[in-house]
Amino acid sequence: MEADREFFVKTVLAWGQRHVRKFPWRGERDPWRVLIAEILLQRTTPGHVVKVYEDFIRKFPDPFSLARASREEVEKVILPLGMVKRAGTLVKMAQVICKRYRGQVPNNVEDLMRLPGVGRYTAHGVLCLAYGRPVPMIDINSARVLRRYFGLPSDKKPKRDERLWAFAASLVPVEKPALFNLALLDLGAIICRDRKPECERCPLSRKCLHHVSQMRGYEVEVPSSLSI
Repeated sequence: MEADREFFVKTVLAWGQRHVRKFPWRGERDPWRVLIAEILLQRTTPGHVVKVYEDFIRKFPDPFSLARASREEVEKVILPLGMVKRAGTLVKMAQVICKRYRGQVPNNVEDLMRLPGVGRYTAHGVLCLAYGRPVPMIDINSARVLRRYFGLPSDKKPKRDERLWAFAASLVPVEKPALFNLALLDLGAIICRDRKPECERCPLSRKCLHHVSQMRGYEVEVPSSLSI
């Protein structure tokens, strides 16, 4: 099992080096920009977020500028996403950052999750992508890859699956945690799709329990030795 984990991490990193998608917020180390990107990406595809993100950062380059803005000003910027209700939450979040954290985006999960509109995934996204922490980022895409490859249970929504988060945390490498997480997200979005996954293109397929079971025509059981 340890060998499988090592193969998994190395393969995901290698795939990510060549195939991870490029977006304006990826590669950013500014915690404010990463935070805004992660919030805008909630329930929205990256393609729809690109222009809104760039316009948003141009108009509100820091927490102070957003904290002073009216809800109407923010609504105009994020209108293309169709979720104007998010405007009020964004303003409140910026105000909390300015008042409680002196304009600095928190660098620990507890304080991040106290911000309006910030859940575990967003908090972990900021910690990993901006602060370089080796923490997991689990969404429906990365959860699908992990569950299929390792044969993990899929009876809970990813955000509520504590065992999945704990297991994922054991995989994130200390070096290049951002690349690992982004590659895992993209692998699930591009190749390991919910319907019609392209297993023939997947670098993990030869050791993926889901793929192997499909090829052999039987349901694979979760290994008893798997500690999650």
